[in-house]
Amino acid sequence: MRPFDIVSGKGFHQVAQTLIDIGAKFGAVDAGAILPHRQTVCDRAKKQASIDKQKLSEAIQKALTSNGGIAVTTDMWTDEFKKRAYTALTCHYISQWKLENRILATVEFDPTLKKKQQKP
Repeated sequence: MRPFDIVSGKGFHQVAQTLIDIGAKFGAVDAGAILPHRQTVCDRAKKQASIDKQKLSEAIQKALTSNGGIAVTTDMWTDEFKKRAYTALTCHYISQWKLENRILATVEFDPTLKKKQQKP
């Protein structure tokens, strides 16, 4: 589920404009004929994730060995709509004099842990 404000985003506008342009250029097009199969999307996402993970690993290794190291922070927030809590782990490092931030992991926070910690 995505928030309603996604329709205000630049990416959504680009996708919508591309679809409108295709319709204007080619007329009615069967979406099933141009959209990839779900397995294709899954395979491409896994491949891209692997590439991105390797690039991030290399950037972190470089930061650890030559750029003064890294910092790691955590963040917790609650999805107010679904009432679920999440924890994220973020890595911060300098690359070519620019501060880089990369989310390493996001997981749902176990609500039973929160209850255990609140008890005296």
